[in-house]
Amino acid sequence: MASDGIRDQVAIVGMGCTKFGEHWDRSIDDLLIDAVDECVASVPGFERKQVDAYWLGTMGSGTSGLTLSRPLKIDYKPVTRVENYCATGSEAFRNACYAVASGAYDCVMAVGGEKLKDSGYSGLVVPPPINDGTASEPTAPAMFSLLAPAYVKKYGISDEQLKEVMTRIAWKNHRNGALNERAQFRSEVAKETIARSPIVGSLGIFDCCFTPTELVLMEDLGFSERGQGWQDVLDGVFDLDGELPVNPDGGLKSFGHPIGASGLRMLFECWLQFRGEAGERQLSDPQIGLTHNLGGQPGACVSFVSIVGAGRDG
Repeated sequence: MASDGIRDQVAIVGMGCTKFGEHWDRSIDDLLIDAVDECVASVPGFERKQVDAYWLGTMGSGTSGLTLSRPLKIDYKPVTRVENYCATGSEAFRNACYAVASGAYDCVMAVGGEKLKDSGYSGLVVPPPINDGTASEPTAPAMFSLLAPAYVKKYGISDEQLKEVMTRIAWKNHRNGALNERAQFRSEVAKETIARSPIVGSLGIFDCCFTPTELVLMEDLGFSERGQGWQDVLDGVFDLDGELPVNPDGGLKSFGHPIGASGLRMLFECWLQFRGEAGERQLSDPQIGLTHNLGGQPGACVSFVSIVGAGRDG
């Protein structure tokens, strides 16, 4: 891998994002059209015909590039559909970036969308990969709940301490999401309510989607020393007004997780923050942002990390 990758070779010039929610009265076509229209409108004087190629991220809301080309009536422009577990939206972004960096195209668009409940199922239902029949098929909450006792055992903290940490992570994210007009869940939740919520395995209801993951990732990404992330959480390091704000938009806890859209939604928050357009959750002069997706299950994951900058120096 080149030491500098594609740094300074690609710029995000426009973005759009629909409000997240169940949207019973809207189809995936409606959401894709609205998101693309908002993206185009964010660039003064820009027209959609200037886009050379498209990348679409979706897991279960369509197959092939036709999922995007039909509702947008895209003719004679390449449309590529990608899927990579929970990193699907980010994968669309990555491919679009490298297409520009390679010189293949001047202007491209990455689009992510998902209508999970249009499948007829409630929640994220993923068929298991082909195996010899001996593999277990636990639910996503069951799989990620395994992180909690493993962390307790490895670092010697108590179950009660970890419960306090997970409660604070959920509280922080819901508090941030309450400030975001595009979030699905826009209510602050008291720590007492979170702590006393019904249990799913070793997690509470308000720990889904998966507060132990955020704790572990703070250490995996190097933001906390190994075994110290729990203390940094309690100290408020990752709060909106902390030393290193994490999920200032509310994260998956406030948005839910439409697979094809989540990665791009994270980048959209960076876009707003860099432009000073994040409203009540606006950070003070942010110059660099990081997004991260983790997909799959503990022990068999895909991971995506992007580092983006404000680019004010040209």
